Amino acid sequence: MGLQTWMEHPFCSMLYTPREFSEDSFKLLSSLREYPLWIAQYSTDDQPKLPSNWNVWAFWQYTNRAQIGTALFDANYFNGRKKDLENFVGAN
Repeated sequence: MGLQTWMEHPFCSMLYTPREFSEDSFKLLSSLREYPLWIAQYSTDDQPKLPSNWNVWAFWQYTNRAQIGTALFDANYFNGRKKDLENFVGAN
């Protein structure tokens, strides 16, 4: 099954990818821009650096080293307000 075909399945709602994915690969994925982008880019910047084919992100995984006590975990930002997130996941 190709990536485009997989993305068209109803269970898939966004594209998750590391920023290190090459620009050439992102160009191949340009047909997938209609899907929300969840980008993994570990940084202390205010915003993630987006691939050239995208101009907006939905989620940004900015670290894999967030910590509470001794537990390490991934931490993410949502690009919007609480109400936007509720709409995104279909909560009312």
